[in-house]
Amino acid sequence: MARDYVLPEGYKVKGINVIFNLEDIYKFIIRWFEHYEWNWSEVSYKDSTRPDGGKGIEINLEAKKEHDNYITFKVTVDVLISGKEVDVEVGGKQTKRMKGLIEFAFSAYLDKSEEKFGKGKFGQDIRRLYEKYILRSKVEDAQEALYRNIIELINEVKAFLNLHVVG
Repeated sequence: MARDYVLPEGYKVKGINVIFNLEDIYKFIIRWFEHYEWNWSEVSYKDSTRPDGGKGIEINLEAKKEHDNYITFKVTVDVLISGKEVDVEVGGKQTKRMKGLIEFAFSAYLDKSEEKFGKGKFGQDIRRLYEKYILRSKVEDAQEALYRNIIELINEVKAFLNLHVVG
């Protein structure tokens, strides 16, 4: 598959000393993917205890959505958490939440089918000509649509946690 990045790997949104419910964040992202009919999967989930008693959590999610028979949208969301469990009052009741660092790294790209042209040099040259002269506007429209999708997800995550962009 030929990748065409719309949002380069490592676009980060970060919060420091944020109080959050990990389950709510996870469900929020998954619901967003499901609402917009993306097929998603959890690639990895690592949970560790730090020497100071805090937690370190890494979650890697991937999602894809077929745009047409040639282009598939792909998004990765990597979540890094380093924090401690704290008691907070929510609606007059004490409940457990996490407090600490939370960082999201996003990337988004178009995956273009190479099977149509073959994987050799000749196939690559034909694909390049096909995209440049025949599919140019279709690829540009797909790039714009994916960019709007990923920026919407990023903005909704930021609003959900009241975070800002870094790097």
